[in-house]
Amino acid sequence: NTGFIDSNKGRASATPEGVDAAAAEERQKKQQRKEWPQPLKEEWQKVLENTAKVMGSDWPVRSMNGLVVGISGHQGPAMAVKLGGRGDLTESNRLWLTAKNQQRVGSGVIVGDHLYVSNATGIAQCIEARSGKVVWAKRLGGTLWGTMLAADGRLYVSNKEGDIFVLAAAPEFKLLARNRMAEHMKAAVAPSDGQLFVRTYKSIYCIGTRTR
Repeated sequence: NTGFIDSNKGRASATPEGVDAAAAEERQKKQQRKEWPQPLKEEWQKVLENTAKVMGSDWPVRSMNGLVVGISGHQGPAMAVKLGGRGDLTESNRLWLTAKNQQRVGSGVIVGDHLYVSNATGIAQCIEARSGKVVWAKRLGGTLWGTMLAADGRLYVSNKEGDIFVLAAAPEFKLLARNRMAEHMKAAVAPSDGQLFVRTYKSIYCIGTRTR
């Protein structure tokens, strides 16, 4: 299974002159609600809406095991909550909270029971999704910028210096490859029909053979 979250999806852009800012914000909220995975209860939409305001620009990551992890940038907090329930769920549904983290730009990705995140400091981390315990933290190098891609048991993440790292999506750290594109890049690696697409400041690369 491939898990890919576009780190730029749903972000606000500058409001053009003459456009009602309040109306533009409400339209954006409606669009964000449409993009949230189902089933999310109405109460949880409100929780995540408020969490996004507090935690920053990165978007919540949902696992298939009934939990959501919210990750912020600007050295802000990260939090995991169980889905379901009504009312004040702080004590009953919040699994863990870390108040301050390394600077992050891209969203994380959950594979099995583990959350994988990349930090702008050049360090990738594997975290137990339900406990928040850090399993490993390894320096890959450069300034990690793009959101991690999980595909076929591997993790792909790029840095601004033009390197694409391939890691094993496993609780034991293993660096499988380091591909040097030799071009400045900020975009995440994107999959489609068995191929990988890489966008640098100068070029777009397609890697692999299309499967259909």
